[in-house]
Amino acid sequence: MHERTNLAIIIPSFNDRRVIKAIRSARLFDDCDVVSVVVADGGSSAELIAEISAELGPRDVLVSEPDDGIFDGFNRGLALASDSDFIGWIGSDDYFTGRLKSSSVLEKLRESDLFIADVLHVSDGVVQRRTPAMPSALGLWRIGLHNPHMGTFGKSGLLRSVRFCNTAPASDVDYFINVFKRAQKVTYSGTPVVCQTLGGFSNGSFRKMLRGNKDSFRIYREHFGMVQAVIAVLCKLAFKVLSRVPYYFRRVPG
Repeated sequence: MHERTNLAIIIPSFNDRRVIKAIRSARLFDDCDVVSVVVADGGSSAELIAEISAELGPRDVLVSEPDDGIFDGFNRGLALASDSDFIGWIGSDDYFTGRLKSSSVLEKLRESDLFIADVLHVSDGVVQRRTPAMPSALGLWRIGLHNPHMGTFGKSGLLRSVRFCNTAPASDVDYFINVFKRAQKVTYSGTPVVCQTLGGFSNGSFRKMLRGNKDSFRIYREHFGMVQAVIAVLCKLAFKVLSRVPYYFRRVPG
């Protein structure tokens, strides 16, 4: 039996009814009654806010007010999760797979600062590629093999010690580089924990991806220097392409 410990799942949202599925999946993820859902809403319609409120329990949190985008939503979620021992997150269009439960996540977090699990990237319920946790857990985030962001859980103090930049397209890259630099111990699982929907804020168009990779290069250059920045962006792009290969001819339901 695990002692009762709070694990906050942050969900930024704005006029996306898929957030209801995200919240419900967090309930199924919680097998030891420890999860609190923190919805940082950017000012959705009154009708959707009412639907969200109906899904939330007494220890969940919902704040709805205009924000400066998804990274501002993550920052607000981090502030709202101040009473939590541990933190995770998913997007409003993402959902937990049900293959890895909160009890397993907590078990790993009791012995580490960060715990990472694989993420499946899906489109219309079909897996298009997979981001494994192992490379980043072994330190390869330094050369562009990013951690699966929505499959990363951590101690509250660590994750709340860094903030996202609201204006940078690749702010998530900078955020997690800073987090990993501060983490003393990282554990991982190869079990997929979240299905992340393709076509979101960072991969919804070629223009968005180009801006994101340009900003990633800037961030890696600032952290590690020019040569490593070139290596990191090339590895990042190559890995995204190669990770699609196993699913190109064999479509697997998410």
